Amino acid sequence: MQSNLVKFDKSDLTNEIDCDSINENQKQNLHKLLLNKLSGILKEDLNKGINMIEKLLSKEETEAFRLELNSKISSESKATHHPMNYSRRIKSLKSCFESLPAGSVL
Repeated sequence: MQSNLVKFDKSDLTNEIDCDSINENQKQNLHKLLLNKLSGILKEDLNKGINMIEKLLSKEETEAFRLELNSKISSESKATHHPMNYSRRIKSLKSCFESLPAGSVL
């Protein structure tokens, strides 16, 4: 049975890459690679990704991250519950057809 826990062995990771000796372009590429990998994990299993992030952060950083997530989720849920303003869209649509003769609209 395979464990869902991702283990980070710092010595294995840091022995492969000496971050101080690589150039800026290599650092940017490494940064993109790491972000893509983490993004893939988050897309696969959100809870697994959040657990990994919590293990990497201090308690203070984790609490700040949790507050940021909560505010982001609550602001997005508020934004999705606003009724659509169709009257403005209708006016915009009408203005598009004002200069056209009625026969060509149909």
